[in-house]
Amino acid sequence: MTREPDGSEDHDCVSASEFQARLRQGRFALNWQAHGLHYGIPLEVDEAVRRGGCVLLNASRTIVAGARARYRKVAVVLIDAPAELRADRLAKRRREHGPDRLARLARAAPGFRPTDADLIIENAGALTAAAGAFVDWLMAGEPGAPTLGSGD
Repeated sequence: MTREPDGSEDHDCVSASEFQARLRQGRFALNWQAHGLHYGIPLEVDEAVRRGGCVLLNASRTIVAGARARYRKVAVVLIDAPAELRADRLAKRRREHGPDRLARLARAAPGFRPTDADLIIENAGALTAAAGAFVDWLMAGEPGAPTLGSGD
């Protein structure tokens, strides 16, 4: 991604020009833009899936259709919270300010509806409650192992 590391997430950070070079080289399985930044899922994910692995990633709702087209099995978990709580959390992260924060809160995901998710977690309480709901769902075996679609 092109966002500078701030210690809050484990991610690779590259310049916008390096990201574009990697995109032209076909080094991303999936990619998207949001909030003036570029994000990509490395192509190596495909090999992990081919080997029978289950890949978990944090991504934009805008790539759900592309992921479902690329892989035979995709489980989508929508983690959401009330708008007021999201606004408070964004303010505490101090990444965006003023209009940028409002734009982030108002951002829609064209083509995605909450009903497209296989699981919706309301993350309005303790993080342990949301994490527990997710782990319980995984342990129940609901999502299955993702596999590459016909394009593999």
